Amino acid sequence: MDESEQKRIVGVLQSIVGEKYASADPSIRFAYTRDQIVKSPGPDFVVLPKNKEEIKAILKFANQECIPVIPKGTGANLIGAVVPEKGGIIIGLKRMNRILEIDPVNMTATVEPGVTFGQLQKAAWDVGLFTPEPSGPHTVRIMSNFYGTRGLSTYSAKYGVGDRHILGTEWILPTGDELKLGCFAHPSGELASNWEHAPGPDMSGFVMFAFGDLGICVKSKIKLYPKMDAHGGIPDNYIYVISQDFEEVFKACVKLAKWGYTNSFIMRWPYIAMMFGHTQKASQKMMNTPAFAAMLTIVLEGTERRIEFHKKRIKELCKEFPSAMVVKMEDIQRPFLKAADPTGNYLKPAMENPRIMIDYMFLSARAFRVHGAFGGNTPFLPAEEAYHIFKYSEKSAKELAERPQEIACYFQPIDDCHYGCQEMDLYWDQFDPLDSIKALSAFQAAEVKSMITKRDSIFYYLYVENDFMEACGPLLFPGYFKLLKIWKKLVDPNNIMNPGKGLDV
Repeated sequence: MDESEQKRIVGVLQSIVGEKYASADPSIRFAYTRDQIVKSPGPDFVVLPKNKEEIKAILKFANQECIPVIPKGTGANLIGAVVPEKGGIIIGLKRMNRILEIDPVNMTATVEPGVTFGQLQKAAWDVGLFTPEPSGPHTVRIMSNFYGTRGLSTYSAKYGVGDRHILGTEWILPTGDELKLGCFAHPSGELASNWEHAPGPDMSGFVMFAFGDLGICVKSKIKLYPKMDAHGGIPDNYIYVISQDFEEVFKACVKLAKWGYTNSFIMRWPYIAMMFGHTQKASQKMMNTPAFAAMLTIVLEGTERRIEFHKKRIKELCKEFPSAMVVKMEDIQRPFLKAADPTGNYLKPAMENPRIMIDYMFLSARAFRVHGAFGGNTPFLPAEEAYHIFKYSEKSAKELAERPQEIACYFQPIDDCHYGCQEMDLYWDQFDPLDSIKALSAFQAAEVKSMITKRDSIFYYLYVENDFMEACGPLLFPGYFKLLKIWKKLVDPNNIMNPGKGLDV
């Protein structure tokens, strides 16, 4: 692109959003060239709109000029979903960060796409409510997480995965047209009942897992839930089952889930080391000195007396597992903190309030503290299969990883004791190309075996000839991708949205 053409396009974009919020300056564009893994030459232009009218105008112009467009929320991903391999325009959504409404009576929030979990959580807490957060940083944008990865949280068994919290959304299509889904599609609009489906056929599923392929979400209404502390809860409401026998922890999880303890999740020691070590070196040190093989965390609610009752009951149910120990938070937090921070300075507040440890572990920016591969899947299978799937996935990864002690695991049961998430993580030195290739190859081996050979998993991301093979609900049925591509051609005839990725036609 020659200089005069660049100036012309920048001029048009600045006329839409203002001179300060549209640029082709290389120093500004450089920040949008990569995530932790994928690198690119970057976008040609960076634009930061303030409202949906500006987004409409940008998309109409880009569509007329056939300029590629990628919307960006936080960008805290590891798969290149918002890295512009074909240049074009990055539409940053951070200025659209207003909480439009908190409705404490109906327990809903209406937000713009730039609103973060931390921002909404604070506002919700002020009225006795909360939103289930994913295992990621406070800075993650709500809609990109809920629509992009289903937003699994520690409360998924009780309240459902991320997309279940979405009641209505408003989208701007690549042509500049508006699309209202869910409760927003009702003739009464935002005054409609808080029901997640529109009257009649609803196309909400079309935009699920579409990473900037089908348009830009400009407004969403999501569910909120009662905050535990507002109803007699206590800060220390976590029970742990720890064991040196990895399989035993899985069996305990399945048994306890059948007795109603479904708000739970399993972490293998390397996963704990990955999240608690505030640097890569600290994580590695923890990994080499494991305190146990795996840990099952059970999230409880209620009074102190009720928590004590459940602790005794869980101990009785776990008697058949000889190496399992049932402990409360204060019994286990100090070994973690000492291993993660021997000086006692970095995590000192957690010594005074055990609940801070959970916030640190799940809401800290683990992706920014540790370089690691991420392989997430959502098999909707009986939880009894989880251990076996991890073991043969681990075996496949070991064939190329050469560092089996670093393979981590996270597992979570969801509705009716199915399981909804199993992650495998492997660290590598991203400054060493050979080390990176070994790690990524190991995960490809595990994913391909699980997804294609064993046919028992649905992965969020699996690159196949520059396409994503995306998760799309509980089943990946024949023809679904073709159906999405037909829809893509209808709403994006010039293929300007995130070309080269996802639904690239």
